[in-house]
Amino acid sequence: MRRAGTRTFRWLATATLSLSVGCAGLQSPMPDGAFIRAPEVTIPTPLPAPTPGTLPASPSLDSALKPTPVSTVGVLPLEEVLSVVSQNYPLLQAIQEERSIAMGQRVVSEAAFDLNLRGSVTNNEGSFGNTRLDLLAEQATPYNGLVVFGGYRQGLGDFPVYNLGQKTAQGGELRAGFALPLLRDGAIDRRRASLRQAQIGEQLADPIIRRNKLDVLRMAARAYWAWVATGQRTIIQQELLRLADARQADLEALRDVGKRIGDIPVNDNKRAIYERRELVLAAERGFQEAALALSVFLCDANGDPLVPSVDRLPKDFLELNVPELTTATLETDVAMAFTARPELDRLRLQKEQLAVEYRLALNQFLPAVNIGAGVSQDVGFGSKSFTGNGIFGSDRTSANVFLMSDLPVQRRDAQGRAQQTRARIVQLTLNEKQMQNVIRAEVQDALSSLIQSRKRLEEARKERAVAVTVANDEQVLVKNALSDVFFLNQRELNAASAKLKIANLLAEYYRSYADYRAALGDDTSSTRPIAP
Repeated sequence: MRRAGTRTFRWLATATLSLSVGCAGLQSPMPDGAFIRAPEVTIPTPLPAPTPGTLPASPSLDSALKPTPVSTVGVLPLEEVLSVVSQNYPLLQAIQEERSIAMGQRVVSEAAFDLNLRGSVTNNEGSFGNTRLDLLAEQATPYNGLVVFGGYRQGLGDFPVYNLGQKTAQGGELRAGFALPLLRDGAIDRRRASLRQAQIGEQLADPIIRRNKLDVLRMAARAYWAWVATGQRTIIQQELLRLADARQADLEALRDVGKRIGDIPVNDNKRAIYERRELVLAAERGFQEAALALSVFLCDANGDPLVPSVDRLPKDFLELNVPELTTATLETDVAMAFTARPELDRLRLQKEQLAVEYRLALNQFLPAVNIGAGVSQDVGFGSKSFTGNGIFGSDRTSANVFLMSDLPVQRRDAQGRAQQTRARIVQLTLNEKQMQNVIRAEVQDALSSLIQSRKRLEEARKERAVAVTVANDEQVLVKNALSDVFFLNQRELNAASAKLKIANLLAEYYRSYADYRAALGDDTSSTRPIAP
């Protein structure tokens, strides 16, 4: 029999249902006594956790950063620079968005547990004119893969004998039921695995942020000490020029009154003045360059750079005392670094993600055995005569229980996924071991640099004491016409060179200390006791 026409209207809507979707099911063990055994695949044992050190835990970073006010007068200490960088540096503010990105991915995974509404309306015209309405609400849960559903359908009009099941009472049919996997997709399924991995991914944002903060703080500290060192170089060169300028007037006066001095000492000192002026200009240019490099990190609340001036340099920098360090703390420092370094946290969390994937792969070796039940109730009057039981009579109620099973014979998909995941876990385990070796080497190198810089600093200070004494004695000889200006210029240059060496070694020491803090994984803004 030919139908005149069919018009079908379908709609699909998804409503977000607020659920507590904890993954308790992910923590349950694999089912025991499964009659299909997964192949022997062993997850490598994680590396032992290092002994915790005394390094304070890094403070959690707030994604809603509050800008730190920046002072523009007075001495600029390193601690203020690092505090400003932690709060105002644009790239650190940008990397904070990693948390929002990871949170968004977790919300995407939670969408697998959204309440789904489905519906369709079909109108047939012709010999069997009828109208069918079908609505269904389906809710997946994180509890052992349980899915519950409820719906309503209505079929009115004429139906052929082979489609009489589509016909309902005048009020339609209400139905509800559930489906529950027993083996495959029971302890874990793709929805719960993806959600758990997204939750771990949300934690993974923190090591990324901390690694970037460590790098930025280290670069900012190194830029700060480069600024201090070039500032000291400028001050030393200016002092050299002042000495030559003051001596020039004295020499010219001695020449003019005939005190056994000719033009050569006067002109040689004038040559030294020109030379030292050039050195001052070069030092000032180096200081400007270092100040601009530091201004990249020294941002105000709007993220605009601030260029520090020479009057903000630390006072008496050349006299700073640095503590004596030894390699006796190496093992403690390494243990602290193993606890605090974000690279190891990142690898650990990545292995947790793969462990979830591995459990899912093993679960897919099991056969699918699903049970379920449903009940339906016709509402209103139908083709049957009214028997006195009412429109909700038991003769209009039906219930069913089902058991479904399927089993891929080769199970190559599960086998391949398990093999891939296991290999990736092995890779991460080996990477973790290599990263521990790298961290140990970085801590050892930074500590060695600190120790050697301090020893060199001691020798440079001894050199300065002798060079200053010689320069002062030479100046007395020149005043008494017992020596030449040429030798005095050399003595002053030697004394200045010793001072420059001290400034450079102090800056090198504190740059090494910045490397040392980064190697330990200390991403706080405090400079700790070593720095001024």
